[in-house]
Amino acid sequence: MVASGPVPTGAALPLADAALERASTAEQVAAVMRQQLLDGVVAPGTKLSDQATATALGVSRNTVREAMLILAAEGLLTRSLHKGVAVAELDLEELADVYQARRALELVALQFAPPDGDKWLVDLQRTLEAMGAAAAAENTRALLDADRTFHELIVRRIGSERVSGFYRLIQTEIRLTRAWRGARMPPAAFVERHAEIVKALQANELTRGRELLERLIDDGQARLQQELRRPGGRVGDARKEG
Repeated sequence: MVASGPVPTGAALPLADAALERASTAEQVAAVMRQQLLDGVVAPGTKLSDQATATALGVSRNTVREAMLILAAEGLLTRSLHKGVAVAELDLEELADVYQARRALELVALQFAPPDGDKWLVDLQRTLEAMGAAAAAENTRALLDADRTFHELIVRRIGSERVSGFYRLIQTEIRLTRAWRGARMPPAAFVERHAEIVKALQANELTRGRELLERLIDDGQARLQQELRRPGGRVGDARKEG
């Protein structure tokens, strides 16, 4: 069982109990680390030690360094010549920028005809049902996974794998911040708001669907902004206030 709470500076992620099919592969090490980061195990801004992490997982430091490069490319870690590797964190300005990019992609996507026709709406409905099942089971990870898939399906209307790949990076940054701040609406209300969007799109009411989607995105940004403005909301902000 992985311990919860922040990890001291220079420590490894608490990975001692993690199982790797082939511990020599950087991709699998990255997968284990990625899940713990997105689960909010480690606070944003925490410095990570490749040596401590390698020891915890029983792999080489080079393997961990390769894994860290993968996660840095995804926006989960930051690398500095003098400060080393740390869990990524967004300040208010960066959060606004990330949400502006998200808003632009999702809202513009609704102007495109879905490349797979009605299948797009079928997939969206199935994802909504998965979201509802996760909420009923109080499975937060499954709920967030379904939410991410839901919005990725919207962006898929654009029909570009490059755009979809960029969007996944944006969502990763948001989910990392949200995992630690924990600012979420009640699951039932969360599912209902997504259901309203699906209902509008199924009725081909694209203008209403766009308005509902924009409101959902705006509200999510507002909740995270409120969390970041609270004392200690971000390590860097806390230092400035002190």
